Amino acid sequence: MSSRVHRAALSCLLALVLCGCGSAPVSPRADESEVTSTPAAEATEESGAEVPGESEAEPVPSELGESRDGPGGQPTASPAVESSTPAASTVRELTHTEHLGPFLTGNLSGEVTSVDGPTTLEERWGGEIALSMQVHLPGEEIVEESWGVGWDGQEVFLVGLARVRTPADGLEPESERLELVRVAPSDPDVAVARVDLDVPGRDVRIANGAPEAVVVLEYRGFDAALDQALGVQMREGGGILWTTPAHQQYVGGRVDWGSAGIPSESIGLFDEYLSDGPCWGLSAVVAVDLSSGREMWREEATAGDDCLLAESSLEAGGRVLTFRSSNSPAAGDGTGREQLHSRSLATGARHVIDGEIPAFDAAVDLGGAVAWISPRWDLTDDETPMWAFVDLETGERLLELPQSRVEELDLTVEVIHDGVAYVTTTDEQLALDVRTGEELGTWTARPVDVIGGDVLMSDGTLHRGPWSYGGV
Repeated sequence: MSSRVHRAALSCLLALVLCGCGSAPVSPRADESEVTSTPAAEATEESGAEVPGESEAEPVPSELGESRDGPGGQPTASPAVESSTPAASTVRELTHTEHLGPFLTGNLSGEVTSVDGPTTLEERWGGEIALSMQVHLPGEEIVEESWGVGWDGQEVFLVGLARVRTPADGLEPESERLELVRVAPSDPDVAVARVDLDVPGRDVRIANGAPEAVVVLEYRGFDAALDQALGVQMREGGGILWTTPAHQQYVGGRVDWGSAGIPSESIGLFDEYLSDGPCWGLSAVVAVDLSSGREMWREEATAGDDCLLAESSLEAGGRVLTFRSSNSPAAGDGTGREQLHSRSLATGARHVIDGEIPAFDAAVDLGGAVAWISPRWDLTDDETPMWAFVDLETGERLLELPQSRVEELDLTVEVIHDGVAYVTTTDEQLALDVRTGEELGTWTARPVDVIGGDVLMSDGTLHRGPWSYGGV
């Protein structure tokens, strides 16, 4: 597999990074008329509450709905539970659901790291912010520009990047330079800080933000070996703080813009390629503290006919990565079987996920701690539980379902949030407790994103503050 193809695949899978919670109209099932609202078993990091896997788990049934069966296999009604989550104080209809940090832009759901060209951002509960590098470089020829978000202490700022062309003059050929400006969202026409850059290569873009007013740029050289990233401090008198080795290529990162507070860390992921590496040049996936450029941990490739990283999937949650080893006898557990394990983005802590799981697809929750692991093919009989909710921070399987049950229901997990899975079957849209399999009710809209602690729903409504299933 070429480094370019591998890099593209990693970037695509890493797009699962980030998100939060939401609010939606909910309908109790016919045998759940006593349930007024049900708090989630666990809350995501974004809501500021308990994180799945950090509290004592309830008993785990082996099949869907086991906890609800009474004598004779008849469903029993759940006791009435009062929601601990306050109702959202404000709900607004969104026409823009993409977000750049805590600001809104575009018309698609999801978070972007930068936007190209002059643009207008929208504050979630306020007005518009018009951005243009031409304001800061009057009379200059701007070839291209982009805008991103950073933070300095408790202050969020916007940063603009421009490629400026100086025309040929007599016998002096044309030239280009890069300029960065930092502006406050409240006054985007005034530059708080400026930084000039002399960076080789092409396709320079804003890739991420980090504490201490650091903005991460990625640029491509004229071949893969020249692709690099660098950290630039956007303070007056600032400049380049760190650069990655030429053989480390940026593939994505995590910034928790879902939280209501200012992010406290930013972690970037890099593919490391060495010409003498054991696996077609691929050596490792490296986690880097983007505020300092310091390497935090690495996932090394395993030499063999097939290599660990070259043949594995890389799934990203908000704070956890999941790796799958290859079929090679030299990789995984040494037997040729695939093995799944997770690593904390922040610490590198590693947890093996018990049990054999073949090549998988995963729906990762909006907080990044729980995943629905669904195998792409079956290596056992139909009744052996293989589809499971897994706590990626501990490796614990929370709820398992046999393949036959999943296929008969045509069950699809749309999203996981706050300990609740929003699923569809042949006939219903159900909300399930991921630890017990309890059917909490039905839903008409589901959480799809969290923006600065506010919850975006699939019906385009944005709720101020955290929200749990059963909230109004």
